[in-house]
Amino acid sequence: MPLRRIKEKVRWIIALYFLFIIIVLGIQNFVGNFILTMCKDEARFRKEKTLINKLNLLLVQVSISSTLLECVLILARSRSKNGLRTGLTSSRNSYYLQETA
Repeated sequence: MPLRRIKEKVRWIIALYFLFIIIVLGIQNFVGNFILTMCKDEARFRKEKTLINKLNLLLVQVSISSTLLECVLILARSRSKNGLRTGLTSSRNSYYLQETA
């Protein structure tokens, strides 16, 4: 496979990765804020306890899927024959740190 096609595929993978990370961070922020809003009122918390538990499970599943995707990309990058280095992990971490600050 020519190097140009490989680079094009890598660009698509990187673009999809960043899109996925943006979506994951959005879901995590939305669900986390929603849980915090519901937990402020104790009566509402008791009434919606099942929903809050389900949302907590959703947060864990989203975090796990994000971590698994990152592991797959790290493995793929380490097995790359062309030595294409993308720095995805550091880019994701810097984006996440900007969002939480």
